[in-house]
Amino acid sequence: MAAHLYWLLFCLTSFSATYGLYEDQIGKFDWVQQYVGVVEHAVFDESSVPARRIIVATAQNVLAALSTKNGDIAWRHVLETSDSGKVDLLSSEGPQVTTVAGNLLRSWDAISAALIEEIQLDHSPSPGVLQRAVSLTDNEVILAELVAGSLVVTTLDRSSGAALDHETIVAPWLNENTKCSSIDKTLVCVELSLGLVFTLPLTAASPSFSSQPLASIGLEDPGANSQVILQKVPGSTSHLVIQVAGIRKLVHIHESGLHLGLELTGTKASSITEGCSIP
Repeated sequence: MAAHLYWLLFCLTSFSATYGLYEDQIGKFDWVQQYVGVVEHAVFDESSVPARRIIVATAQNVLAALSTKNGDIAWRHVLETSDSGKVDLLSSEGPQVTTVAGNLLRSWDAISAALIEEIQLDHSPSPGVLQRAVSLTDNEVILAELVAGSLVVTTLDRSSGAALDHETIVAPWLNENTKCSSIDKTLVCVELSLGLVFTLPLTAASPSFSSQPLASIGLEDPGANSQVILQKVPGSTSHLVIQVAGIRKLVHIHESGLHLGLELTGTKASSITEGCSIP
């Protein structure tokens, strides 16, 4: 009899409380939910055609793959909270995705999200950096650091991270209000106080800025205090959306400068992709 009581006591003490959800509570009271944050960079996953995923990097230092069908998270990496987790460049290269964050160049498997390679870049940030833009070639990483009055361009070996070249380009118009973005191998800057948009080919032997009036791309006298937003176009290496004071323009980047592609003010996001077929 005592043996049966001990066995019953063991069974009772082995049980633990179990919690669950009713069907109509799913999504409302889940204990674990995943988010990615505010998207700053986005590229199509080139491991399949047509692309089944969009790879994004966010302001919250998250790298993730989202389904193009329903927006579900296929995979997600929460990166470091330091500069090593703040992605400056996101590039889709066939079955791999490449990121540059801080002094780290990383390659990821686009399907499994596995880290393939991590290279430490031999670079110390310039003092007083206002913005940073990164460009990538087959063999080099190009870091463009904007400081007041000049642009510091550092070229590094992609396979080893070693510094190859260092150049300072005088640009007296560059200041804390100038907005810049790198599109493929070109740096684009908007300076409202001058009413100009500047372009710089980062891979040129002796790079120098060229300029053209904002009016040439349909931005007439926006005002020096207007908000400027430069937005890359996923899937395109030659288009940029320039938004000034709520007016949005899709521009095409040529060797000779920028050309107006589409007027996007008041249009849906799908119009951006349609406009990228402009020759």
